[in-house]
Amino acid sequence: MCPASSLILWRCEGLLRRRLPGQSLLLLLLLLPLSCGYGLGGRAPSVMGEGRATLKLLELEQPTLLPWVGQSLRQALRDEIRARNLAVWVDEGPYNYSLRLKVNHFTLRSGVSDALDATLLYNGSVQLTAVLYRGEDGSEVWRDSVSYSSVFESSVEEDAAGRLFGQAMRLLADRLRRSF
Repeated sequence: MCPASSLILWRCEGLLRRRLPGQSLLLLLLLLPLSCGYGLGGRAPSVMGEGRATLKLLELEQPTLLPWVGQSLRQALRDEIRARNLAVWVDEGPYNYSLRLKVNHFTLRSGVSDALDATLLYNGSVQLTAVLYRGEDGSEVWRDSVSYSSVFESSVEEDAAGRLFGQAMRLLADRLRRSF
């Protein structure tokens, strides 16, 4: 048993005596894995390190003629990188890593859903490929693709696409945290 587990058992001894045996066992089983170095995946370092590295979006390639798609993708990516503290986002100046983002596929179709034709739904899908490069020498560090599709209730096309891109960037950020 690891030292942290022993400490938890010792500190919870009084609590364990007063609770029913089933509740005590459940509490112990919940606390034991967390005390031995296991944790939630959201706290794992990214492929860029502990969040102090700088990241610049080098290129965004998107096949649509819609002028707002590029800005919406960029904003969703920047917000997710900042929210998860994966890196420090920079637009200018020196950077440790750069990212190329390519939209392989994007569709957003609208339709109505009820008998009164009052609810506007958007059915959207997006497939992205991201390539991360080291800033010093431009060597490729990481490459992955994500796909996401869903139906969104919205009256504004840009809002539905923004939510679609936000979910896709969450998947991309999850993949950036994988170190295996």
